[in-house]
Amino acid sequence: MKKGILITVIAIILIGALLWYMNEGVPVTIADTKKGTIFSYVEERGKTSLPRLYTISMPKTGKIMPIELKASTPVKKGETVALMKQDDLNTAVKECQAKVDAIKKQIELNQYNEIEKKALEESEKWIKVMGDSVEAALRKAEASKARNKYAQWYLESNRKMRQTNAISQKQFHEAEMKGAEAQVKYEADLFSYSSAKTFHTVSFFLPLYIKMFLVRKSIEGNVLQANLNEAEASLDKAQRDLRNGTMVSPIDGVILKRYLENEQYLEAGTKLLDIGDLNTLQVRANILSVYASDIVSGNDAEIFGPSIGPKPVKGKVLRVHPKGFVQISSLGVREERIPIDIEINSGELNKLKNEQNRMLGVGFRVEARIYTSKADNAIIIPRTALFRGNGDIWQLCVANGRIAELRTVEVGIVNDREAQIIKGVSAGEKVIIAPTSTLKNGDRISADIYIYTRTP
Repeated sequence: MKKGILITVIAIILIGALLWYMNEGVPVTIADTKKGTIFSYVEERGKTSLPRLYTISMPKTGKIMPIELKASTPVKKGETVALMKQDDLNTAVKECQAKVDAIKKQIELNQYNEIEKKALEESEKWIKVMGDSVEAALRKAEASKARNKYAQWYLESNRKMRQTNAISQKQFHEAEMKGAEAQVKYEADLFSYSSAKTFHTVSFFLPLYIKMFLVRKSIEGNVLQANLNEAEASLDKAQRDLRNGTMVSPIDGVILKRYLENEQYLEAGTKLLDIGDLNTLQVRANILSVYASDIVSGNDAEIFGPSIGPKPVKGKVLRVHPKGFVQISSLGVREERIPIDIEINSGELNKLKNEQNRMLGVGFRVEARIYTSKADNAIIIPRTALFRGNGDIWQLCVANGRIAELRTVEVGIVNDREAQIIKGVSAGEKVIIAPTSTLKNGDRISADIYIYTRTP
């Protein structure tokens, strides 16, 4: 009896072991761990832009001729891209030139002072001559005065002798006549002296008047020079308007946008064309501020997405803007974001065109991946193998044969696809991808699918 019971127990155990062995276990997906280089990165949507956009606009109010160039047309530096109607501009230049020439002639006439200089020289000679005349008139008047004094004395002597009949009546009358003549001659010479003296005094004003006239001409010359400066400035502006009326491309680039094409009368500043150099394309990505603090200028980056094709374009972070902004997400969440500019590496756009027959323009939507750090010779596993355990620790399940083994690990760099294991797993071990919450340590597993991780 006891022997039968023992045989039954052994049979049950063997049957249970056989059933356990034949049980395939919990189906799981596993992946190999491996050593390699892992990167931490930030991914965000971005948009292509240009560091500088050249806008061709109306330099002044006037008529623009039809613009033939269309968007995407290549242009060379110095090539004419738009033209104002030239007739009005040429007329303005001619009018300003005529005004400048007229004022120059006036200045030339104003600066001719030979007549005034000669008159000033002659007036100074005249003053000297008049001075000599005054001296001569004075001496003549003094001589007349002496003769008149003698004549009056002689007349008075004859008058006394006539009273005593010492002389004849005829002699007395002759003495009276000579006395009168001497008096008239003296008065005439005295008047001549006074006149000469007056003329001499007046002659001193003549050079003064001439000098005042020269000063006035000098002031008029200054006014004419100011008018000339103004006229030349107007001429310079008219010539500049004429030159600016022929609008040329400032760079080797491409027409990005044409605002109009037909002949029109436009106000100054009206936009005509946008020109840019697509070889200088950049990408602007607005990164969440919590991630932007890890980004610095010079970080490597990759540009990818449907507009790029299967092979990403490489670049570098050009600048991290110092000021962020608030953006409302599609879910209504306020997000603090920082603009990041990414420069596309030299030659990458040509490779994109030659190898993938693709071209990027301004405003294209792309994806940007910015690498912030890396670890070489790291043990790498798929990111989905990790999960949080009790106490917020990182854990994973290792496939130890057909047994699931729960382990607590220390992680390093973690990105969207991969994770670096610093402690807890060795290279070559197999980890379970996205284990279910019901999977326990020691559970039997069945795995037929292997995923081989690869770094970005």
